Amino acid sequence: MATTAQLTRVGRYDVEIEQYGSGEPLLYLHDFDGPPKDAPYIEALAKSRRVIVPAHPGFGRSTEDRAIHDMLNVVVFYQELLEALGTPAVDVVGHSLGGMFAAELASVSPGSVRRLVLAAPLGLWLDAAPVPDFLPSGGNALARLLWADASTAVLPASGGPTPADAEAAAEHTANIAASTNYLWPLPERGLRYRLHRVAAPTLLLWGDSDRIVGPEYREAFHAAIKDSQVEIIADAGHLAPREQPAAFAQAVLDFLA
Repeated sequence: MATTAQLTRVGRYDVEIEQYGSGEPLLYLHDFDGPPKDAPYIEALAKSRRVIVPAHPGFGRSTEDRAIHDMLNVVVFYQELLEALGTPAVDVVGHSLGGMFAAELASVSPGSVRRLVLAAPLGLWLDAAPVPDFLPSGGNALARLLWADASTAVLPASGGPTPADAEAAAEHTANIAASTNYLWPLPERGLRYRLHRVAAPTLLLWGDSDRIVGPEYREAFHAAIKDSQVEIIADAGHLAPREQPAAFAQAVLDFLA
């Protein structure tokens, strides 16, 4: 359970921030479906770290601003967030959309990131292996894209049956809409020209059955980031933290130890 959940003023934005556990701070940047709520992998990380989980602008209760889709604005936002938290340099974990933001932060502001974990990050585009336009997908089609085993999938509320909680349904729909600011029409904002600047030791975490960003992207990130290593999570798709939470958390903690 979160130790704190509050709105914090960061530059031009009110930002919803949840913090879990105690110890050395760890910034967790969430995926396209919004910040995790008491997720098992966050709880596992929080056993030894203070895990800081902000909702990106436009997600959750954070201020919406379509202009922030410019990646320079994203980097400035996270620099200001770290300053507001009193942690100007921090270990960062980013998953999917959050991995895109984490890679941008580490590329443009290398001094802000001590160690970096990129879990199936978006942000690159390879013509030979195009990223599918998964945001409009729903139901079984979305499950087949996101999970290694669609029969055991727990879908984001935006892609499955309408949840009983209308407020939660509206929030998830808003999160998907916010994601389009960064990921549509292509999840590419020039990161490939900056990625070589990442100076932090980096772990690239990938599900072995990722159908969103496949092995070609893993190799592209690995080639661009000189101090990077790769670890594969078995029986996991694009949502490896949700599908294999224990293995995901252990891989992150082993790398950061």
